[in-house]
Amino acid sequence: MRYKDYKGLKTITNKEFKARYRKILGRVCGEGSFGVVNEYIHRLSGVKCAIKVIIKDRINSEPLYKELMKSELEILEEVSHPYIMQIYELLEDKQNYYIVSEYIKHGDLFGFVADEGKTFHNGTLSEK
Repeated sequence: MRYKDYKGLKTITNKEFKARYRKILGRVCGEGSFGVVNEYIHRLSGVKCAIKVIIKDRINSEPLYKELMKSELEILEEVSHPYIMQIYELLEDKQNYYIVSEYIKHGDLFGFVADEGKTFHNGTLSEK
């Protein structure tokens, strides 16, 4: 079974999640209001990925948040484009949602643009 053979949230236990993915300690990719993004390794394939862990209590506090999250994830699951982050797998357990995605070396667009002097030239990004 490939990642894209299954769409939508798949329920797993926390133990199953830990058996499937190994967290790279100290490698936080980002943080937001609902959770954190860390680097992980898919144990079976050895592929590096980013996993956003969304705490259910936080997102379920407002029904609209959950609906917006699910709508966005449904769209991202369908999109395949070299400049859009690939979603590999959507998982959930009792406490969290796990969004398993492609690892992007430079992080999000804001972080890439804000990378002082390396990507910015006179206040603009190059076309490349």
